[in-house]
Amino acid sequence: CPIPLITWVFPFVGHVGLAYANGATSEFAGDFTVLDNAVGTLMFGRQARYCAVARPNDVPAASWDELVTAWDQQIGKTAVVFSQENYSFITHNC
Repeated sequence: CPIPLITWVFPFVGHVGLAYANGATSEFAGDFTVLDNAVGTLMFGRQARYCAVARPNDVPAASWDELVTAWDQQIGKTAVVFSQENYSFITHNC
């Protein structure tokens, strides 16, 4: 997601969030702050890009469901870890 003013001057700077399987995002937003957002939104506005992952044909649906569940659980665990971290734009950013 573009950050107003900063991304306009430095186009390689932006903001990243991780999406749960349902499309909702989780993002590191500052000291001890992790935001869980609605589908398609981040702290600075709408998502500029996203990468959808589809189940490969050679992966059985049951195995895929397990992977999706594990993905969502891992994002939740990561959110807990980052909710206990200090933030620095330069040295400890998402």
